[in-house]
Amino acid sequence: MPPFHFRQYNRLNKIPSFARNDIAQIIDFSKDIIYYNWLEVLEVSCLKQGYEPYYIVAFSGQQVMGMAVNFLLPGFRIKAGRVKKGYLKLFLGILPHSNVANIFLRNQEYQEVFMRGYLSKIYKRLSPTVHLFLSLKKHENLFENVIERNYLKRTYYPSLYLDITNYNSFDQYLKQFTSRQRYKMLSAIKRFESKGCYFEYCQNPGQYQNRLFELTKNVSQNNIKWGSPFLLERSTFKMLESKMRGKFYLVLAKKEDKIIGFSLTLKKNNLFNFNTVGLDYDYVKATSIYFNLYYEVIRLAIKLKINRIEMGMSQTHIKRRLGCDIRQNHAFFTTPFNWMTHCADLIGMVPEDLFKDLSRK
Repeated sequence: MPPFHFRQYNRLNKIPSFARNDIAQIIDFSKDIIYYNWLEVLEVSCLKQGYEPYYIVAFSGQQVMGMAVNFLLPGFRIKAGRVKKGYLKLFLGILPHSNVANIFLRNQEYQEVFMRGYLSKIYKRLSPTVHLFLSLKKHENLFENVIERNYLKRTYYPSLYLDITNYNSFDQYLKQFTSRQRYKMLSAIKRFESKGCYFEYCQNPGQYQNRLFELTKNVSQNNIKWGSPFLLERSTFKMLESKMRGKFYLVLAKKEDKIIGFSLTLKKNNLFNFNTVGLDYDYVKATSIYFNLYYEVIRLAIKLKINRIEMGMSQTHIKRRLGCDIRQNHAFFTTPFNWMTHCADLIGMVPEDLFKDLSRK
């Protein structure tokens, strides 16, 4: 096995160009529903919200063997079970808005060597720090085998996915549900259409970036418990045009030419990654926009012969009603201080309350 040496970068454009090309190939040709260019979009959003990117790249000679994507949020402390501003750092081994693990490897045979070097790099450079890693099933055994430093393993929010391999039409998809469930779903569709609402597909979201950003913020602010603390910033919608063209579907829900909701879905091979939803809450109840956005993406996926839609980790009860299956996840959580009791309590707050407190300015 070749020897690895690890380097850390705080921006993608700081990584040497030859290495970026290697990383892009590793990510773009992986089975994960993600692209290297998506990392560039995420970097812009996270920087504007105070999350510092932390890319750890493993080299063997001049060849990239793997990379871990992380984010660092500085400046918090724990007092009486509450998160306050302070001197500690929160290190997140998590890839937001992606539904995939944060580790990308050229060869899975090297994953244990990579993992040990990755963790060693973190501990040498980042202290005092609280660390939170999300296994997303793919690397769970790897985490358990390698982590040896008083990590707490806790059940995390599950990932949800919808297998649509066996459906040739939306009507066939509906047949799996009870008559009562079908009636509710068809009523929601009828309600949407009766209000004069319709869908449009858009590959040029930059022209609507202000409205799309407003709708994204609405979801976070009106749904504190389940809204993601990582928002796609206004400028990132423009970036989608140049960085991700042909790799995403933006579904706009409109009423009289006004955008009242949208969904952003990434596509890779025969897989969908349902990524982001934006809503105008003045229309949610009257038009059932939220459910209809899901139905429209499912229709599209069936039409394109997509095998699976990754649905993320929020709104489990709603997505289960769509026929989604659950994939259990675990978080690995630690701090180098004698604060394990506090941290054990706080892990139950992640990702909503803890992240909200930390990201609030």
